[in-house]
Amino acid sequence: MGSYMERTTTSVIVRHPGGNGEDAHLEAVIDESADENIITWKRWRQLEDLLQLESKPLASSKVVVDSQGVSYTVQSQVSMSIKQRGARCSSSLRDYVAESENVRIAGRYDILLAKSWKEKFAPDGQNGNKIYSAAPSQLKGFGSKRQ
Repeated sequence: MGSYMERTTTSVIVRHPGGNGEDAHLEAVIDESADENIITWKRWRQLEDLLQLESKPLASSKVVVDSQGVSYTVQSQVSMSIKQRGARCSSSLRDYVAESENVRIAGRYDILLAKSWKEKFAPDGQNGNKIYSAAPSQLKGFGSKRQ
């Protein structure tokens, strides 16, 4: 069994890039040894319906493992632009979608953010909890967003 790694938590608010509709609040955990971001299938389906997001299927399924040794089977990926609330610059966030309907990351989180997260967004000093805003990079029927 692998060693336990302390994880920082944060919140991500996802909204439609045009400001239309409701926001979705995601509880996230930052896993400093994970290589890939993962979003739960259930939350992905909610975002897909709420924001009209589109995922990109992978050529074949893939298994992604977190620092606790938990495996997630993924078959698609979604891309969002994300930034710290109030910041001007955003960065691309690519998430694999965990395929099991009942999976929760670390038992209670909607999204696992990989080690690259801390490289792009430094956590807050005291408890690491900052709020980030995210918007889809690709909407259904509109193709990819220009970079």
